[in-house]
Amino acid sequence: MHAREQAQREANRLQDELDERDSRVAKLANQVELLEAELQAAVAEREQATRKLGSRERRVVKLESTLAELRADSAASVVEPEEATQTEPEPEQQAPEAEATVDAQSPAETEPEPEAAEQAAGFLYFVPRPGEGYELVEQDGEAPEVGDRVEVEDRTFDVTRHSRSPLPFDRRVCVYLRAAGSD
Repeated sequence: MHAREQAQREANRLQDELDERDSRVAKLANQVELLEAELQAAVAEREQATRKLGSRERRVVKLESTLAELRADSAASVVEPEEATQTEPEPEQQAPEAEATVDAQSPAETEPEPEAAEQAAGFLYFVPRPGEGYELVEQDGEAPEVGDRVEVEDRTFDVTRHSRSPLPFDRRVCVYLRAAGSD
């Protein structure tokens, strides 16, 4: 009987150890599940960040391409107005060039003269001429907004952008036009 009781106590002790080990295994299993869930969340975040990065890289490439195109257009528009003013000089256009020579010789004068302030009234149209380049057309009043449609000399144009006048020392706005309906 004594041996039986001792065997029973030993069996109970072993059962308690087994229960304790089962409890630790269950806790470890829960910890593994939590770590796996965290890992999956981290992987999902990484994939999302990779997609965003790829999207942003494509956007940067597109913006850089657009910037290069705009710089090329800007360089072309600077060259083209100079060619247009050289082929068809008007008396009003020759006066700012003469002022440029005077100002280049005396850089100490930085204040614009009253004539330059008067010159800022109105604006210029940068009108494309088929096969002939461009022409600057002076206008009174306020410049139309980008995207507006205007009529110049019985032709319809779309306003594509505003810039400063290509004429030296002319502070007027220059409105760049494109034939309506063309891209």
